[in-house]
Amino acid sequence: MTKPVFQSKQAKTAGWGNTPSADIKLFRPERYKELFHLIQNSESCIARGLGRSYGDAALNKKATILTERLDKVLSFNKKTGVMRAQSGVSIAELLQLFLHQGWVPPAMPGTKHVSLGGCVAADVHGRDHHK
Repeated sequence: MTKPVFQSKQAKTAGWGNTPSADIKLFRPERYKELFHLIQNSESCIARGLGRSYGDAALNKKATILTERLDKVLSFNKKTGVMRAQSGVSIAELLQLFLHQGWVPPAMPGTKHVSLGGCVAADVHGRDHHK
């Protein structure tokens, strides 16, 4: 079995609030096989969406996994509105794909520039979650 190849680099990184920042090792897998390899072979890792979290929610010096390339909609049922997608898909992409078909997420955060994985990780409920 060959070892997956993925991009990695050391970079100064921060969250949306730009503080704190840290010099961390970033990995950008192209496929889930690479992601699983990273998780299995890392002492400690965290996934990072589009970087809109305040503070240091997705900073890990050992391994921070960038998910923006894991951004595929896997399936969508036009009758029920049920969708399966990878964690790197943004709310903006969902709106672009499905709004003209009459579908919108039932709860929307204050920005469309967040990923699905980031929304789940940060327990983003949106302004209309009471509905």
